[in-house]
Amino acid sequence: MRERYLMDNQPPRPLQRLDDQGRRSWPSTQRIQWVTAIVLASILIQFGLHLDRTLIRRGLDVWANRHRSAIERSALFQVGEDFRAYVEFVRKMVPAEPDAKVILPHRGLGGPLSYVTFMQYFFFPRKVDNCHPPLEACVLNLTGQKTSILAVSGFPPMEAALQIKAYIPFREGDGLFVPPGYIERNE
Repeated sequence: MRERYLMDNQPPRPLQRLDDQGRRSWPSTQRIQWVTAIVLASILIQFGLHLDRTLIRRGLDVWANRHRSAIERSALFQVGEDFRAYVEFVRKMVPAEPDAKVILPHRGLGGPLSYVTFMQYFFFPRKVDNCHPPLEACVLNLTGQKTSILAVSGFPPMEAALQIKAYIPFREGDGLFVPPGYIERNE
């Protein structure tokens, strides 16, 4: 690019250069500075929008739920309100004793409710375990007086569970199988 300064009886200005066709052009360093400034401004705008949409709203959600216990907040923010309510229902129904046991559905049947290590956080100090196929045989072996079975998503087989446990409904299709006599003892 051949550079010429404007010569209309004006002193030369280094920022106003002419290219071969007589158009003004910026020096390459100034062009780079403008492009860099535009890119940085767009990044800051995107970050501001992201901050508003996620971090601030998430922080407001946490602040609005500060009165809840850590377990309730964890259940609410990890999975949702229905999960939180069900976890609280099970925690109220199953005694918080180290020898109490909660049986979860086989992995894949109950979504997050089927993961032992995940659910152990919510049900501690109770022991947590899965019921593996064949499900009917597994359920019929759960005769302990402190063993409860989650009833979710078609688990456990209803006929087998009703032979050894009493059913406490939570919501349509969900509930808890508890040892016989448990309902009378805790009313």
